[in-house]
Amino acid sequence: MSTKQLGGQSTSRTKQLGSSKLNKQLNGQDTPNKELETSISTPVIASITEVKIDKEVKVEKAQTVNSKQDLNNRFEFYVGKERMTLRNEDLQRIRELQDANDQLQRQVAMQKQELFQVADSLKLSAEIEQSMCMIARNAGEVLSIYSDNESRLRRISALEDKNINLQQDMSDVLGKVATCHEMHQKTQFAKEYFLKKAEYDRNTAEIQRLK
Repeated sequence: MSTKQLGGQSTSRTKQLGSSKLNKQLNGQDTPNKELETSISTPVIASITEVKIDKEVKVEKAQTVNSKQDLNNRFEFYVGKERMTLRNEDLQRIRELQDANDQLQRQVAMQKQELFQVADSLKLSAEIEQSMCMIARNAGEVLSIYSDNESRLRRISALEDKNINLQQDMSDVLGKVATCHEMHQKTQFAKEYFLKKAEYDRNTAEIQRLK
């Protein structure tokens, strides 16, 4: 075998050994990087998953609360809970307005069917528009009655709470009048008592009027 062949084989072996060593080094460097990426990405994914699950649970709870509230509102509507708090004159007026709107809606439905069959369609259109305005006005009055009723109930509740406090204050002042022996001080307590009683009587009269 010639010297050139021996030199060529040794050179090729050296290249193979060098390339295999380089590959091992590269593979050795890649492995820690992959483990590092895995160790970093795993808790991040887990935290994102927990956040998504927490949000889904909160959304489900909110939907459950809203559905229960809707069912409660529907129940109160069907049993007429709002109407039970209305005064008789207000309830009668609401019934009149609703009956009027029912008749107007039936009239509008018939007029719309006749709209393309009559000779003077503009006149019929004007009548339909007028009926729709009346329906809107009646509906607005119904809403106004309900709004005024809510304000009335809030006022009654506030006056009743105030009278409870006034009753307690009057009782305390009467106790002071009974135990006080100084005439001037007793007169001041008596004056305070009658002022509170006058306010209590005014509140009671307003409550009766509102009811």
